[in-house]
Amino acid sequence: KLVKSSIYEEKIPKKDISEDLIVLLDAYPYYPELRQFKKLNEKEINLHYKQLNFLLDKLAFLYKKKVVISIHPHYPENFYKNLFPNKKVIKYKTKSLIKKSFIVLFFDSSAIVTAIKLNKKIISIESNLFKGKKYNSELYSSKLKNIKIKLDKNYKFEKVSLLSKLNRKVDNYENYKKKFLGFSKKESGSNEISKYVKQFFYKKKDYWKILKMLKKKNNS
Repeated sequence: KLVKSSIYEEKIPKKDISEDLIVLLDAYPYYPELRQFKKLNEKEINLHYKQLNFLLDKLAFLYKKKVVISIHPHYPENFYKNLFPNKKVIKYKTKSLIKKSFIVLFFDSSAIVTAIKLNKKIISIESNLFKGKKYNSELYSSKLKNIKIKLDKNYKFEKVSLLSKLNRKVDNYENYKKKFLGFSKKESGSNEISKYVKQFFYKKKDYWKILKMLKKKNNS
């Protein structure tokens, strides 16, 4: 049953939204899920980050914006010390960084739904480091129809044309929001789920008994 995503239950004041930063939601190469199906070597990883820095530096130069790297709380900060020279690597602030973003770049992260909600310009990055049968970024990009850039040492896009394409792609978010985030639903997801469970899975007396038990547990 499609319900409204919980991201819509968070009210974001306009004063918290800006376009000051280029934000990368990085993917840690040694994350256990990736290592289960792909072996990596240091040479591949160094090339990946070299090409990634080329891309970030070009975007920063074209649009005169500061680049910040957002990493998952489980990623080790020491790993990034030499890989992103002159760039801040930040934990625990992904949502707030996305709110302040001009462009958000990512490989594969559910955090991107905040950028979709806020109609931020999004670039999916394709890297051979994360390629199996397809690039991991295709999970979202195939449905969002957003801009994709493959990591390389030379990037030929121009400032005005890329920006124009990014702005046009934002229009595609509306379909994604309706189909996957329940954007057009009037009621909050938590209320709708509660009603659904109550209607189909519990008798009335059992429902209130369980609810009372859960409240008691939470209070303790």
